[in-house]
Order: sequence, then C-alpha cells, then structure tokens
Amino acid sequence: MLKLPNYLLAGLPLLMLFVIGCGSSETADPTHIDILEMLDNSQSRHDPVNYVEVDLGSFYVTRENDQQQPLFVRFQLYAVVHKKHESEFTKAFEAHKHTLRDKIREQVLKTETDYLNDPKLDWLQSHLRPLINSTLETQTCRDVIFAMFELEEPFT
Repeated sequence: MLKLPNYLLAGLPLLMLFVIGCGSSETADPTHIDILEMLDNSQSRHDPVNYVEVDLGSFYVTRENDQQQPLFVRFQLYAVVHKKHESEFTKAFEAHKHTLRDKIREQVLKTETDYLNDPKLDWLQSHLRPLINSTLETQTCRDVIFAMFELEEPFT
C-alpha cells in the first residue's frame, strides 16, 4: 500500500481547493503555483539549479532606535524565485517597483530594533516575503535574501 507523507496528506484538501477553484476569476490565478513544491519542506529553499535571485535593489532607511536616537539601516535585497516564474516576477516587479520599495521601507521602519539586530533576520524575512507577494499580486517569491545588511548608529 502506498504511504504518503503527512505533509502531503495535509495539503491534499488545499490542492483540491485550487483545482476546483473558488471565488471570482478577477483575482490573480494561483493555478501556476506548484502546490506540491510549496508543501515539500525537504526541498532546499535556495536550490541553485531551479531557483534564481532577482535583485530588488539597495535600500537606505533612517529611523529611530529604542532610545529615540537615529538608526541607519542599509541593505541589499533579493527575491528567490523559481526559474519558470522569473519573467512573470520581473514584469510584476517592474510594474509595481516604487510601491513595493515604499512598502519594504515602511516595514523596516515599523520593525522593532531587536528584530533588526537578529543576525539571521528571520522575523523581517518572514514579513517581507508575503509583503512582496501581495504587492506584486503573485505567489512566486519563495524567499528573500539580504546580500548585505548594516545597522549604524551615529557617533555621539
């Protein structure tokens, strides 16, 4: 008898929902998403063969730290996208570039300083990926990568 992993069994109703469909067809069509790929947690998030990094640009944000002192945040951000969705993602990014960049800046401004001091930046990454997908009206961004991330407080 064929034994399926638990995560596939849990995702089966979700897969059926996407196949059958629901709601209006005016929203972004999620049928291009490879559901099983998203559910397969054993697959590398940064597979160099099947995924590419799309440059979202350099950011420089000035905000206040917890002591109301200026804090300068600089970073280079990349989106991890499956190769088959690269052109779709790039077109959406170019169409919504300024809006997306503004929303990313806003997210950094409202992120607590403790989260910005986390060496892995897990909290910020976990909030930027859905922000990118919702702003670009796509589900193709699998992850985000900071190529460079610096926090700088001015000398007093």
